[in-house]
Amino acid sequence: MSRGPAGPDIYALDPAARQLLQLETFRSKFVVNEFVQGLSAANIASTARQGNALDPKPYIRTFESALTRLQDMRNQVLAKQKEMERQVKDAETQFSRRGTQLEDTFRGINSTFSNLQTRISEVGKTAITIGTFSAS
Repeated sequence: MSRGPAGPDIYALDPAARQLLQLETFRSKFVVNEFVQGLSAANIASTARQGNALDPKPYIRTFESALTRLQDMRNQVLAKQKEMERQVKDAETQFSRRGTQLEDTFRGINSTFSNLQTRISEVGKTAITIGTFSAS
C-alpha cells in the first residue's frame, strides 16, 4: 500500500484488484460475478484471517476506488472512440475526394481519347480523299 503524509492510503486497491481494472479485463469474456469476487478477494481474505464480524468499510472503499478507476477508463475509452470516429470521418472525406479526383481524371482521359479518335478519323478521311484524287 502506498503511504501518504498521514499514513497508509486506505483507499488504495490491492495489486490483484488493480490488475482487474485494466481494459484487457473487459475485452475478453467478462463475467460480473468473477469481477466482483476478484475485487473483494483481498477483503474476504482479511476478514477470514481476523475472524471478526464482517466489516463493510473495506468493501465500500474498494468499490469506491474501483468505481473511480472505471469512470476514468470509461472517459479514456470515450475519448479514444471520438478520436477514432474523427479519423474515420477524415478518411471517408479523403476517400470521397480521391474518388472525385479519379473520376475527373478518367473523364479527362476519355475526352482526350475521343478527341484523338476524331482526329484519327479525320486523318483517315483525308488520306482516303488524297488517295482517291491521286488514283484518278
